[in-house]
Amino acid sequence: MTILDQALEQTFPSVFNRNGLIPDAVTVIAGTSVYDSWESIRINRTLEALSSDFSISMADKWRDSKSKWPLVPGTPLLVKIGRESVINGYIDTLDVSISNEDRVIQITGRDKTGDLVDSSAYSDPSEFKNIKLEALAKKFATEIFGIKVKTEADTGLPFQKFTIKQGETVFEMLERAAKLRGLLLLSNANGDLVITSRSGGDIGDAPSLGSDAPSISKLTKAFDFPTGGLLKSEVALVQGENILEARAAFDDTERFQTYFVKGQSAGSDIFNGKSVTQVSATARDLAIKRSRTKILIADGSVDKTAAQKRANWEAIVSATRALEVNVKVQGWQKSDGKLWDVNELIRVEAPFIGVDADLLTTNVTLLKSIDSGTITNIRLSRPDSYNASSKELSADSDPANNLGWESQSISAAIDAVRGLV
Repeated sequence: MTILDQALEQTFPSVFNRNGLIPDAVTVIAGTSVYDSWESIRINRTLEALSSDFSISMADKWRDSKSKWPLVPGTPLLVKIGRESVINGYIDTLDVSISNEDRVIQITGRDKTGDLVDSSAYSDPSEFKNIKLEALAKKFATEIFGIKVKTEADTGLPFQKFTIKQGETVFEMLERAAKLRGLLLLSNANGDLVITSRSGGDIGDAPSLGSDAPSISKLTKAFDFPTGGLLKSEVALVQGENILEARAAFDDTERFQTYFVKGQSAGSDIFNGKSVTQVSATARDLAIKRSRTKILIADGSVDKTAAQKRANWEAIVSATRALEVNVKVQGWQKSDGKLWDVNELIRVEAPFIGVDADLLTTNVTLLKSIDSGTITNIRLSRPDSYNASSKELSADSDPANNLGWESQSISAAIDAVRGLV
């Protein structure tokens, strides 16, 4: 037990039982103070945004009316569920209201990487040569904001030339670079910047954690990302069992059969002519049967490999966003005691909405309030979401294949009608 956990147990014995901390007990450490007198809480993590965000509403009926509330914008804040940290960042906004009975304080904020989302990218000079993605990230995230950079995937060759665009934020700049390498930028429970791929490995691979395997003496954080293979949940989401509500939306309006990326690269004595002035790459979505083409102009200088990864990335992201499955379940923990998590493959059996497939969790929102209790909203998409390793998306992996109803063939239907005449 850490010193912080000991302090929590002594300060707030109401959230502890004889066997230790209640698994879904929420404590908020802001500055040097610890709070658990909250009315509602929302914690959100997604693969589609860099920063985790939170919203917490607390009652303050016991304080002297003249006392100042210490939770102000800019205050460092740590949110723990049980003994696991899930948010490490800052308060962005404060909203205070009073009544005859109490004072209610609502705070919202993000983890530490929120500064990368808001702040403009600036450097003199604004052009970098022969720089790797992780070095570029450290130059801004670490050297300027003090945010650690964790690399969990091969970032490929250095960029021969990479130029900051005027007016873009640090995140927009780094995301632009990451797309050229087919990678994701995420944050972990400590607020670090994580350069990663979708959990890695082929569909169905078991995680190979090695020495990082969980143990009683070494607890893992709630939202760590495994690197040795795709994390497959042992708990399924099943209609009529643990699913409270479910909805599926299928939308192919922004999906194309062919993605064509055009660009150019810096020339040299060895590489010149069309090989650098006419760089191109193509990716295909085989589930789209009509001739629909999208042409993209690559940002900055790209070689053939970078252009191909950019095309792959556009194809898989468009296919990912074409499917959105939302599931609501009771509680924050699965039946195996683990928190529901992003970047995890889960079996979803909900035939009433046309879904019976292994899907990847792309968004997890943990909610708790006095009125609605403890709820988890889970958003899922296709199993190969954000995996830019292939230039052809297989039609077989598209969950939309399960849509529709089985029907008789035309000839069988005609025979049936003839039999009635």
